[in-house]
Amino acid sequence: MPTHEHVQTAQDYLTSDDRKLASGHVLPGSEKLWGSASYAVMAVTQRCGWPLVSRRALPLNVLRLAEETNDAAFDSEFPTAERFHENFFHQFNVFHQFMENHELRDDPPIVYRFVNRMLGRLA
Repeated sequence: MPTHEHVQTAQDYLTSDDRKLASGHVLPGSEKLWGSASYAVMAVTQRCGWPLVSRRALPLNVLRLAEETNDAAFDSEFPTAERFHENFFHQFNVFHQFMENHELRDDPPIVYRFVNRMLGRLA
């Protein structure tokens, strides 16, 4: 997938997340937040020419970007997006979601900031 398609998907997922979370659809909203962050990382990774051979490469490339830019916020914000991914997959568990209401309220802006900062690297 070309870089511009990763960017567009990241932006589309953020827009979709707004609607999902606002309407109380926490699990799909969680997955859209994660998807937006992961596509933003894929776009930057691709532009930098770094390897992306597995899902595990996403946080490694975020760490690499944080180190290369001397901006630890990249590495500290990405785990929030990963928590939304985990929250989505807990729907297959007896407990459904594991994120608390205050996290669902307070953490999406962290993911939005992360995605916008990542996409800003491409400008």
